[in-house]
Amino acid sequence: ICKNEDIKEKVIKLHCDIYDKFSEECISSCWNIESVRFKNMFIYGNDTENYIDFVHGVNNICSKNMTGKSSIVNILNFALFDTIGVTKEDKTSIIHCGKKNGYIKLNISCNGIKYMIEKITNSMNRSSRDIISTIFKTKLYKNNNGVMNDISETTTTSTCKKIKQMLGDSEIFISHNVISTKYNHSLLNLTPLSRYKHFESVFKVEIYNK
Repeated sequence: ICKNEDIKEKVIKLHCDIYDKFSEECISSCWNIESVRFKNMFIYGNDTENYIDFVHGVNNICSKNMTGKSSIVNILNFALFDTIGVTKEDKTSIIHCGKKNGYIKLNISCNGIKYMIEKITNSMNRSSRDIISTIFKTKLYKNNNGVMNDISETTTTSTCKKIKQMLGDSEIFISHNVISTKYNHSLLNLTPLSRYKHFESVFKVEIYNK
């Protein structure tokens, strides 16, 4: 108990200022992946549509090396956060080698509302330096009584930003949901000190150390 009223008032004011700041910046959401469909993405080619249904709880993906386990994580990460940077790959490797089109359709539930994130490409771009890049379009749909309404922004960049505001960022997703030797910042692979700093950052309490 602080008996100094002046110090107590300053501490209360500091706490209120920090709380107001982060209340404006932070949007809390509860979400989970329900299912994903994809074609010609990463190691999965042959123009075949692949479907994975994610049940509630822990999903274990086991297989031999080079059979597509990491590709599934990359597909989810790319659909959710428009990045595959955790494995040091670039977007030229997303579409299966030799293919010109592909898609991901990811169904999620966020705060009790169902959405679908769609990433689709049917075009390639060749730069002046003869570097080929894949052009993806991102769409966001909201389920309204069984009807999927397009709630995308006017550009793919803006739509991806909207999705990240709903769901968070890639690093936290990988850290909390993927256990693999390929991802060094998976939660269980962190040292105790790194894990402590990680949760400080997640809960935004590191500012109290200043």
